[in-house]
Amino acid sequence: AAKANADAAPATLAWKAAIDFKRIKENPDAVQANADKRAAPCDVAKVCETYDRYQALNRECDEIREKRNANAKSMKGKMEPDV
Repeated sequence: AAKANADAAPATLAWKAAIDFKRIKENPDAVQANADKRAAPCDVAKVCETYDRYQALNRECDEIREKRNANAKSMKGKMEPDV
Protein backbone atom coordinates (compact mmCIF):
# COMPACT_ATOMS: atom_id res chain seq x y z
CA ALA A 1 0.00 0.00 0.00
CA ALA A 2 2.89 2.37 0.74
CA LYS A 3 4.31 1.81 -2.74
CA ALA A 4 0.99 2.76 -4.33
CA ASN A 5 1.15 6.16 -2.60
CA ALA A 6 4.73 6.68 -3.79
CA ASP A 7 3.66 6.12 -7.41
CA ALA A 8 0.69 8.47 -7.19
CA ALA A 9 0.89 11.97 -8.66
CA PRO A 10 1.88 14.69 -6.21
CA ALA A 11 -1.01 16.36 -4.43
CA THR A 12 -2.08 19.75 -5.72
CA LEU A 13 -2.98 22.65 -3.52
CA ALA A 14 -6.67 22.97 -2.79
CA TRP A 15 -6.50 26.78 -2.54
CA LYS A 16 -4.71 29.69 -4.11
CA ALA A 17 -3.60 32.79 -2.29
CA ALA A 18 -5.69 35.77 -3.34
CA ILE A 19 -3.43 38.80 -3.58
CA ASP A 20 -4.95 42.21 -4.19
CA PHE A 21 -2.24 43.76 -6.35
CA LYS A 22 -4.23 46.95 -6.85
CA ARG A 23 -4.30 47.48 -3.08
CA ILE A 24 -0.56 46.82 -2.88
CA LYS A 25 0.06 49.40 -5.61
CA GLU A 26 -2.20 51.95 -3.89
CA ASN A 27 -0.48 51.55 -0.49
CA PRO A 28 3.06 50.23 -1.05
CA ASP A 29 4.49 51.90 2.07
CA ALA A 30 1.79 50.50 4.35
CA VAL A 31 2.15 47.02 2.83
CA GLN A 32 5.95 47.12 3.22
CA ALA A 33 5.60 48.32 6.84
CA ASN A 34 3.16 45.47 7.54
CA ALA A 35 5.55 42.92 6.00
CA ASP A 36 8.46 44.32 8.00
CA LYS A 37 6.41 44.20 11.21
CA ARG A 38 5.64 40.52 10.55
CA ALA A 39 9.29 39.81 9.67
CA ALA A 40 8.15 38.63 6.24
CA PRO A 41 10.95 39.29 3.77
CA CYS A 42 9.52 40.92 0.66
CA ASP A 43 10.26 43.78 -1.71
CA VAL A 44 6.95 45.53 -2.33
CA ALA A 45 8.51 47.83 -4.94
CA LYS A 46 9.64 44.78 -6.94
CA VAL A 47 6.16 43.25 -6.61
CA CYS A 48 4.66 46.46 -8.03
CA GLU A 49 7.20 46.55 -10.89
CA THR A 50 6.55 42.90 -11.73
CA TYR A 51 2.78 43.41 -11.65
CA ASP A 52 3.09 46.43 -13.98
CA ARG A 53 5.17 44.34 -16.40
CA TYR A 54 2.62 41.51 -16.19
CA GLN A 55 -0.20 43.91 -17.04
CA ALA A 56 1.76 45.36 -19.99
CA LEU A 57 2.46 41.88 -21.36
CA ASN A 58 -1.17 40.89 -20.85
CA ARG A 59 -2.32 43.93 -22.87
CA GLU A 60 0.21 43.08 -25.59
CA CYS A 61 -1.10 39.50 -25.73
CA ASP A 62 -4.67 40.79 -26.01
CA GLU A 63 -3.70 43.05 -28.92
CA ILE A 64 -1.91 40.21 -30.72
CA ARG A 65 -4.87 37.88 -30.10
CA GLU A 66 -7.25 40.53 -31.47
CA LYS A 67 -5.16 40.86 -34.66
CA ARG A 68 -5.01 37.07 -35.01
CA ASN A 69 -8.77 36.77 -34.65
CA ALA A 70 -9.36 39.56 -37.17
CA ASN A 71 -7.03 37.82 -39.61
CA ALA A 72 -8.76 34.47 -39.10
CA LYS A 73 -12.16 36.09 -39.60
CA SER A 74 -11.03 37.71 -42.83
CA MET A 75 -9.94 34.31 -44.16
CA LYS A 76 -13.35 32.70 -43.63
CA GLY A 77 -15.81 32.40 -46.45
CA LYS A 78 -15.34 31.73 -50.13
CA MET A 79 -12.04 32.50 -51.69
CA GLU A 80 -11.92 34.95 -54.54
CA PRO A 81 -10.99 33.33 -57.83
CA ASP A 82 -7.48 34.04 -59.04
CA VAL A 83 -7.67 36.19 -62.12
